[in-house]
Amino acid sequence: MHTGPLPVQRPGPPVWVGGHSRGALRRAVRLGDAWHPTSVSGEWLLGVGLPALRQVAGEQERPVPDVCPRIKLRVTARPLGPGRLLGEGTRAQIADDLGFLQDLGARAVVLDPTYPGDRREAGRTARDLDVLETLVKEVIDVDAGCVR
Repeated sequence: MHTGPLPVQRPGPPVWVGGHSRGALRRAVRLGDAWHPTSVSGEWLLGVGLPALRQVAGEQERPVPDVCPRIKLRVTARPLGPGRLLGEGTRAQIADDLGFLQDLGARAVVLDPTYPGDRREAGRTARDLDVLETLVKEVIDVDAGCVR
């Protein structure tokens, strides 16, 4: 005797689905444990991205997946103005971004100090690590799992 098909089993790590298109959002809701947007502003995420994700989840009658964004980390000496992407600006602006994402319920945030097209000049990796370590020391309370 044979029965089938077998129920879907998802062993292994959580699946994060990226992308901003309607199709990507449908895939995130249908197949993913989390939506992984990249290179977005806080205004876009709050006003466009999350409402669209919720709408797609409602249409599919499925739960809204967790939000786990990737932010391209670019620390500047002076504050950046309106329209800046999450993760860009002074340490204080980046701390605000992380607090904003925490308040939105982001389950995880990937801090990405690399940029597409950047040349990996000597010392760049060490500088990237210094920036990440400084942010962890000054901004993120790892033990509490939150932004200071």
